Amino acid sequence: MRDCFVAHGASRNDRLVGTETEFKWSVSSYKDFRIFLGAAKNLGAVSRKPRKILNQDYYLDTPQGDFFRRKSSARLRNSGRSWEFTLKSASKLKKGLASRCEENIKLPGAASLSSALSAARGILSRRGYHAGASVIFRLKNHRTAVPLRLPGGGAAQATFDDVAIFIPSRTVLMREIELEAAPAKKIPEGFEKFCRALTEVSGLRPAKMSKVATARAALKHLR
Repeated sequence: MRDCFVAHGASRNDRLVGTETEFKWSVSSYKDFRIFLGAAKNLGAVSRKPRKILNQDYYLDTPQGDFFRRKSSARLRNSGRSWEFTLKSASKLKKGLASRCEENIKLPGAASLSSALSAARGILSRRGYHAGASVIFRLKNHRTAVPLRLPGGGAAQATFDDVAIFIPSRTVLMREIELEAAPAKKIPEGFEKFCRALTEVSGLRPAKMSKVATARAALKHLR
């Protein structure tokens, strides 16, 4: 597995835990998600009841731009009642497929963005980062999530994301479908093959840029 360290001079204790593997499609409406789910069913997947989620995501960086420069990320997420801090290694979309190391840290004591940010800064500081990390952009994501059982028994979650990306002086709107495999140490066997078949059956286009890459491209343009 590629290097998953995100901290300066990281030790093994700083290694990100878990691998996130997902496939993304660029879409224009919820109708595309219905087409997607129909295609998944035709290929043998079994879906469960959908649920609606509102995620407010705040992406952080240090004054030195450590995460921007490494194309890794540090994210605070509020899902209504809880806060979570996530660190992700760098990743690139390859014809829709992305795989990266990630660590999710629950913040049970956080009750606001301010307290969650304080907790995140403490975590980053203990890992050798500058203590003054701040929010560089924000995502508001109206998400519809549908658990799937894939052919062969693997678990995954399909999501339709209706997203607004807020950067200084600009808002970017985008919609995408993600199919995320259950956490594993490596890309689950057959996952990419299933996603390629989904692409062919549904007629949907694999995404070329993720939400985060879109935000960073817009930020780079402003700079």
